[in-house]
Amino acid sequence: MRGERTIVLLKQFLGDGVMAEPLLTVLAENYSYVDVLALPPVQQVLGQLDGRVSFIHMEKMKTLRDTMRQARKVRLKGYDVAFLVNRSFRSAILARLAKIPIRVGHGTEGRSFLLTRSVTYRDDDFEAVSYADLALALGIEVRRTEPVLRVTTSEGEEGTRAAAGATVAIQPGARHDYKRIPTDLLAHVGKALQGRGYGLVFLGGPEEASYGEELAKLLPEPVVDLIGRTSIRQTLGVLSTLKAAVGSDTGVMHLAAGLGVPTVTAFGPTPAVKWGHHYAPHQVIQAPESDLARLDPDLLLRAVLKALGEP
Repeated sequence: MRGERTIVLLKQFLGDGVMAEPLLTVLAENYSYVDVLALPPVQQVLGQLDGRVSFIHMEKMKTLRDTMRQARKVRLKGYDVAFLVNRSFRSAILARLAKIPIRVGHGTEGRSFLLTRSVTYRDDDFEAVSYADLALALGIEVRRTEPVLRVTTSEGEEGTRAAAGATVAIQPGARHDYKRIPTDLLAHVGKALQGRGYGLVFLGGPEEASYGEELAKLLPEPVVDLIGRTSIRQTLGVLSTLKAAVGSDTGVMHLAAGLGVPTVTAFGPTPAVKWGHHYAPHQVIQAPESDLARLDPDLLLRAVLKALGEP
Protein backbone atom coordinates (compact mmCIF):
# COMPACT_ATOMS: atom_id res chain seq x y z
CA MET A 1 0.00 0.00 0.00
CA ARG A 2 1.49 3.32 -1.05
CA GLY A 3 1.63 6.00 1.60
CA GLU A 4 1.45 9.15 -0.54
CA ARG A 5 -1.48 11.48 0.07
CA THR A 6 -3.41 11.39 -3.19
CA ILE A 7 -6.11 13.53 -4.75
CA VAL A 8 -8.18 12.85 -7.88
CA LEU A 9 -9.74 15.74 -9.78
CA LEU A 10 -12.89 14.54 -11.52
CA LYS A 11 -15.05 16.02 -14.24
CA GLN A 12 -18.57 17.25 -13.54
CA PHE A 13 -21.01 15.02 -15.45
CA LEU A 14 -22.59 11.71 -14.40
CA GLY A 15 -21.05 9.76 -17.27
CA ASP A 16 -17.60 10.99 -16.28
CA GLY A 17 -18.19 9.72 -12.76
CA VAL A 18 -19.25 6.31 -14.03
CA MET A 19 -16.20 6.06 -16.27
CA ALA A 20 -13.90 6.97 -13.37
CA GLU A 21 -15.04 4.09 -11.14
CA PRO A 22 -12.41 1.54 -12.30
CA LEU A 23 -9.61 4.06 -11.78
CA LEU A 24 -10.83 5.13 -8.33
CA THR A 25 -11.28 1.54 -7.23
CA VAL A 26 -7.71 0.60 -8.10
CA LEU A 27 -6.31 3.78 -6.52
CA ALA A 28 -8.17 2.92 -3.31
CA GLU A 29 -6.50 -0.51 -3.44
CA ASN A 30 -3.02 0.97 -3.91
CA TYR A 31 -3.00 4.13 -1.81
CA SER A 32 -3.78 4.41 1.89
CA TYR A 33 -5.11 7.96 1.49
CA VAL A 34 -7.25 9.05 -1.50
CA ASP A 35 -9.39 12.17 -1.71
CA VAL A 36 -11.68 12.85 -4.67
CA LEU A 37 -12.54 16.40 -5.68
CA ALA A 38 -15.96 16.31 -7.36
CA LEU A 39 -19.35 17.97 -7.56
CA PRO A 40 -22.18 16.44 -5.46
CA PRO A 41 -23.92 14.61 -8.36
CA VAL A 42 -20.71 12.74 -9.22
CA GLN A 43 -20.16 11.96 -5.54
CA GLN A 44 -23.61 10.37 -5.44
CA VAL A 45 -22.84 8.20 -8.47
CA LEU A 46 -19.75 6.89 -6.70
CA GLY A 47 -21.36 6.49 -3.28
CA GLN A 48 -20.25 2.85 -3.08
CA LEU A 49 -16.68 4.11 -2.61
CA ASP A 50 -17.51 6.02 0.57
CA GLY A 51 -15.12 4.81 3.24
CA ARG A 52 -12.53 3.73 0.70
CA VAL A 53 -12.00 7.26 -0.60
CA SER A 54 -13.03 10.62 0.85
CA PHE A 55 -15.00 13.10 -1.22
CA ILE A 56 -14.27 16.82 -1.22
CA HIS A 57 -16.76 19.30 -2.57
CA MET A 58 -15.58 20.93 -5.79
CA GLU A 59 -16.50 24.57 -6.14
CA LYS A 60 -17.43 25.82 -9.58
CA MET A 61 -14.35 27.49 -11.00
CA LYS A 62 -15.59 30.11 -13.44
CA THR A 63 -12.80 32.62 -12.85
CA LEU A 64 -9.10 32.56 -12.01
CA ARG A 65 -10.00 33.84 -8.55
CA ASP A 66 -12.28 30.82 -8.04
CA THR A 67 -9.46 28.52 -9.12
CA MET A 68 -6.97 30.18 -6.78
CA ARG A 69 -9.42 29.89 -3.87
CA GLN A 70 -9.93 26.17 -4.52
CA ALA A 71 -6.16 25.69 -4.93
CA ARG A 72 -5.47 27.25 -1.53
CA LYS A 73 -7.89 24.83 0.12
CA VAL A 74 -6.32 21.87 -1.68
CA ARG A 75 -2.80 23.01 -0.79
CA LEU A 76 -3.60 22.87 2.92
CA LYS A 77 -4.09 19.10 2.62
CA GLY A 78 -0.47 18.54 1.66
CA TYR A 79 -1.03 16.09 -1.20
CA ASP A 80 1.88 14.23 -2.76
CA VAL A 81 0.13 13.02 -5.95
CA ALA A 82 -2.67 14.38 -8.11
CA PHE A 83 -4.48 12.41 -10.81
CA LEU A 84 -6.20 14.85 -13.15
CA VAL A 85 -9.14 13.01 -14.69
CA ASN A 86 -10.46 16.48 -15.47
CA ARG A 87 -8.72 17.36 -18.73
CA SER A 88 -9.17 21.13 -18.54
CA PHE A 89 -6.33 23.64 -18.48
CA ARG A 90 -7.86 25.12 -15.33
CA SER A 91 -7.61 21.85 -13.39
CA ALA A 92 -3.89 21.68 -14.20
CA ILE A 93 -3.45 25.25 -12.94
CA LEU A 94 -5.24 24.27 -9.74
CA ALA A 95 -2.92 21.32 -9.11
CA ARG A 96 0.15 23.44 -9.87
CA LEU A 97 -0.96 26.29 -7.61
CA ALA A 98 -1.66 23.74 -4.87
CA LYS A 99 2.02 22.75 -5.15
CA ILE A 100 1.36 19.04 -5.53
CA PRO A 101 4.74 17.50 -6.45
CA ILE A 102 3.46 14.74 -8.76
CA ARG A 103 0.75 15.80 -11.22
CA VAL A 104 -0.48 13.17 -13.66
CA GLY A 105 -2.90 14.06 -16.43
CA HIS A 106 -3.62 14.02 -20.14
CA GLY A 107 -1.67 16.53 -22.18
CA THR A 108 -4.80 18.25 -23.47
CA GLU A 109 -5.50 21.96 -23.95
CA GLY A 110 -1.76 22.64 -24.15
CA ARG A 111 -1.29 22.01 -20.43
CA SER A 112 1.56 19.48 -20.54
CA PHE A 113 4.04 22.01 -19.09
CA LEU A 114 1.91 22.15 -15.93
CA LEU A 115 2.11 18.37 -15.43
CA THR A 116 4.96 16.22 -14.17
CA ARG A 117 3.58 13.17 -16.05
CA SER A 118 1.81 14.04 -19.29
CA VAL A 119 -0.24 11.18 -20.77
CA THR A 120 -1.41 10.96 -24.39
CA TYR A 121 -5.19 11.24 -24.77
CA ARG A 122 -6.51 9.04 -27.58
CA ASP A 123 -9.82 9.90 -29.21
CA ASP A 124 -10.46 6.28 -30.19
CA ASP A 125 -10.03 4.77 -26.70
CA PHE A 126 -12.99 3.99 -24.43
CA GLU A 127 -13.09 6.83 -21.88
CA ALA A 128 -12.57 4.52 -18.90
CA VAL A 129 -9.42 3.22 -20.61
CA SER A 130 -8.15 6.78 -21.00
CA TYR A 131 -8.62 7.31 -17.26
CA ALA A 132 -6.84 4.03 -16.51
CA ASP A 133 -3.83 5.32 -18.46
CA LEU A 134 -3.25 7.85 -15.68
CA ALA A 135 -2.65 5.10 -13.13
CA LEU A 136 -0.47 3.20 -15.57
CA ALA A 137 1.77 6.27 -15.85
CA LEU A 138 2.78 5.60 -12.23
CA GLY A 139 3.09 1.85 -12.69
CA ILE A 140 -0.38 0.91 -11.45
CA GLU A 141 -2.35 -1.45 -13.68
CA VAL A 142 -6.14 -1.11 -13.86
CA ARG A 143 -7.21 -4.70 -14.48
CA ARG A 144 -10.87 -3.87 -15.20
CA THR A 145 -12.06 -0.93 -17.31
CA GLU A 146 -15.78 -1.79 -17.47
CA PRO A 147 -17.43 0.44 -14.84
CA VAL A 148 -19.27 -1.30 -12.01
CA LEU A 149 -21.81 0.50 -9.83
CA ARG A 150 -23.71 -0.91 -6.87
CA VAL A 151 -26.79 -0.05 -4.85
CA THR A 152 -27.67 -1.02 -1.31
CA THR A 153 -30.43 -3.48 -0.49
CA SER A 154 -32.65 -0.65 0.74
CA GLU A 155 -32.01 1.38 -2.42
CA GLY A 156 -33.01 -1.61 -4.54
CA GLU A 157 -36.16 -2.14 -2.51
CA GLU A 158 -37.09 1.52 -2.82
CA GLY A 159 -36.40 1.29 -6.56
CA THR A 160 -38.76 -1.67 -6.89
CA ARG A 161 -41.54 0.29 -5.23
CA ALA A 162 -40.92 3.37 -7.39
CA ALA A 163 -40.85 1.34 -10.64
CA ALA A 164 -44.32 0.01 -9.75
CA GLY A 165 -44.01 -3.06 -11.94
CA ALA A 166 -42.24 -1.44 -14.90
CA THR A 167 -39.42 -3.49 -16.38
CA VAL A 168 -37.95 -1.28 -19.15
CA ALA A 169 -36.58 2.25 -18.79
CA ILE A 170 -36.79 4.88 -21.50
CA GLN A 171 -35.09 8.27 -21.29
CA PRO A 172 -37.16 10.53 -23.57
CA GLY A 173 -34.99 13.62 -23.13
CA ALA A 174 -31.37 14.70 -22.86
CA ARG A 175 -29.37 17.63 -21.55
CA HIS A 176 -28.62 18.71 -25.13
CA ASP A 177 -31.16 18.55 -27.93
CA TYR A 178 -28.68 17.02 -30.37
CA LYS A 179 -28.47 14.02 -28.02
CA ARG A 180 -32.22 13.43 -27.88
CA ILE A 181 -33.86 10.58 -29.79
CA PRO A 182 -36.93 12.00 -31.57
CA THR A 183 -40.16 11.31 -29.71
CA ASP A 184 -41.84 9.51 -32.63
CA LEU A 185 -38.99 7.00 -32.79
CA LEU A 186 -39.25 6.23 -29.09
CA ALA A 187 -43.04 5.95 -29.45
CA HIS A 188 -42.50 3.23 -32.06
CA VAL A 189 -40.38 1.29 -29.55
CA GLY A 190 -42.68 2.00 -26.61
CA LYS A 191 -45.83 0.85 -28.41
CA ALA A 192 -44.19 -2.42 -29.42
CA LEU A 193 -42.94 -3.07 -25.89
CA GLN A 194 -46.31 -2.35 -24.33
CA GLY A 195 -47.89 -4.63 -26.91
CA ARG A 196 -45.65 -7.41 -25.60
CA GLY A 197 -46.65 -6.75 -22.02
CA TYR A 198 -43.67 -4.72 -20.81
CA GLY A 199 -44.27 -1.88 -18.38
CA LEU A 200 -42.33 1.32 -19.06
CA VAL A 201 -40.71 3.77 -16.69
CA PHE A 202 -39.40 7.15 -17.83
CA LEU A 203 -36.24 8.55 -16.21
CA GLY A 204 -34.34 11.79 -16.60
CA GLY A 205 -33.68 15.22 -15.17
CA PRO A 206 -36.40 17.78 -14.35
CA GLU A 207 -35.60 19.81 -17.48
CA GLU A 208 -36.65 16.80 -19.58
CA ALA A 209 -40.19 16.52 -18.16
CA SER A 210 -41.93 17.90 -21.26
CA TYR A 211 -40.41 15.19 -23.46
CA GLY A 212 -41.77 12.49 -21.17
CA GLU A 213 -45.22 14.05 -21.24
CA GLU A 214 -45.10 14.25 -25.03
CA LEU A 215 -44.06 10.60 -25.38
CA ALA A 216 -46.63 9.36 -22.87
CA LYS A 217 -49.43 10.88 -24.98
CA LEU A 218 -48.38 8.74 -27.95
CA LEU A 219 -48.47 5.43 -26.08
CA PRO A 220 -51.57 3.26 -25.68
CA GLU A 221 -50.90 2.29 -22.05
CA PRO A 222 -49.97 4.37 -18.97
CA VAL A 223 -46.33 4.64 -17.98
CA VAL A 224 -44.49 5.28 -14.70
CA ASP A 225 -43.11 8.77 -15.21
CA LEU A 226 -40.26 9.46 -12.77
CA ILE A 227 -38.58 12.21 -14.77
CA GLY A 228 -37.30 14.82 -12.34
CA ARG A 229 -38.75 12.94 -9.38
CA THR A 230 -35.81 10.82 -8.25
CA SER A 231 -32.39 11.64 -6.87
CA ILE A 232 -29.34 10.07 -8.46
CA ARG A 233 -29.22 7.31 -5.85
CA GLN A 234 -32.96 6.72 -6.29
CA THR A 235 -32.50 6.56 -10.06
CA LEU A 236 -29.81 3.94 -9.53
CA GLY A 237 -32.20 2.01 -7.30
CA VAL A 238 -34.92 2.02 -9.97
CA LEU A 239 -32.52 1.02 -12.74
CA SER A 240 -31.16 -1.88 -10.68
CA THR A 241 -34.57 -3.56 -10.79
CA LEU A 242 -35.11 -3.40 -14.57
CA LYS A 243 -34.57 -5.76 -17.48
CA ALA A 244 -33.34 -3.16 -19.98
CA ALA A 245 -32.88 0.57 -20.62
CA VAL A 246 -33.00 2.50 -23.88
CA GLY A 247 -32.02 6.07 -24.65
CA SER A 248 -29.32 8.25 -26.12
CA ASP A 249 -25.84 9.04 -24.82
CA THR A 250 -26.82 10.42 -21.42
CA GLY A 251 -25.88 10.07 -17.78
CA VAL A 252 -28.86 7.82 -17.07
CA MET A 253 -27.71 5.31 -19.68
CA HIS A 254 -24.21 5.29 -18.21
CA LEU A 255 -25.71 4.63 -14.77
CA ALA A 256 -27.67 1.67 -16.19
CA ALA A 257 -24.58 0.28 -17.90
CA GLY A 258 -22.58 0.59 -14.70
CA LEU A 259 -25.21 -1.47 -12.90
CA GLY A 260 -25.06 -4.19 -15.56
CA VAL A 261 -28.60 -3.53 -16.81
CA PRO A 262 -28.70 -4.32 -20.56
CA THR A 263 -28.63 -1.00 -22.40
CA VAL A 264 -29.37 0.14 -25.93
CA THR A 265 -27.71 3.51 -26.42
CA ALA A 266 -28.06 5.59 -29.58
CA PHE A 267 -25.32 8.05 -30.49
CA GLY A 268 -25.54 11.13 -32.68
CA PRO A 269 -22.57 13.53 -32.89
CA THR A 270 -20.93 12.18 -29.74
CA PRO A 271 -18.32 9.54 -30.68
CA ALA A 272 -19.65 6.10 -29.81
CA VAL A 273 -16.15 4.64 -29.84
CA LYS A 274 -15.23 6.91 -26.93
CA TRP A 275 -18.42 6.86 -24.84
CA GLY A 276 -20.24 3.69 -25.87
CA HIS A 277 -20.22 0.56 -23.70
CA HIS A 278 -19.13 -1.90 -26.38
CA TYR A 279 -19.37 -5.06 -24.29
CA ALA A 280 -22.12 -7.46 -23.26
CA PRO A 281 -24.89 -7.04 -22.28
CA HIS A 282 -24.87 -3.58 -23.85
CA GLN A 283 -25.53 -2.47 -27.42
CA VAL A 284 -24.41 0.73 -29.11
CA ILE A 285 -26.04 2.22 -32.20
CA GLN A 286 -24.42 5.02 -34.21
CA ALA A 287 -27.04 7.08 -36.03
CA PRO A 288 -26.52 7.58 -39.80
CA GLU A 289 -24.54 10.74 -40.50
CA SER A 290 -24.44 11.27 -36.71
CA ASP A 291 -28.05 12.49 -36.84
CA LEU A 292 -30.45 10.84 -34.36
CA ALA A 293 -33.39 11.95 -36.52
CA ARG A 294 -32.14 9.49 -39.16
CA LEU A 295 -32.12 6.56 -36.75
CA ASP A 296 -34.00 3.49 -38.00
CA PRO A 297 -36.84 2.89 -35.49
CA ASP A 298 -37.04 -0.82 -36.38
CA LEU A 299 -33.30 -1.20 -35.78
CA LEU A 300 -33.73 0.43 -32.40
CA LEU A 301 -36.66 -1.83 -31.55
CA ARG A 302 -34.81 -4.99 -32.59
CA ALA A 303 -31.90 -4.03 -30.36
CA VAL A 304 -34.20 -3.55 -27.36
CA LEU A 305 -35.95 -6.85 -27.98
CA LYS A 306 -32.55 -8.54 -28.20
CA ALA A 307 -31.61 -6.99 -24.85
CA LEU A 308 -34.80 -8.48 -23.42
CA GLY A 309 -34.08 -11.93 -24.91
CA GLU A 310 -37.04 -11.61 -27.29
CA PRO A 311 -37.04 -13.10 -30.80
